[in-house]
Amino acid sequence: MKQRTYDKVYSLLWNIDKYIKQVKKNGRVNGIPEQHIDLIKANKHRLYVDRLYKDIKRIGYTKYR
Repeated sequence: MKQRTYDKVYSLLWNIDKYIKQVKKNGRVNGIPEQHIDLIKANKHRLYVDRLYKDIKRIGYTKYR
């Protein structure tokens, strides 16, 4: 696994966090009103990506897969 993939996982996690914060603060993102199911899905995916990121950090990105 290359450093680039590690960075992409971190970037994805950061973007999901940013989306959740925007929805909670404004109730809409990019002019699209939030729906409750979108927030549930974002939280679910955030937990998965967060666990993946922590696994990569613990094992080391060069040894992961």
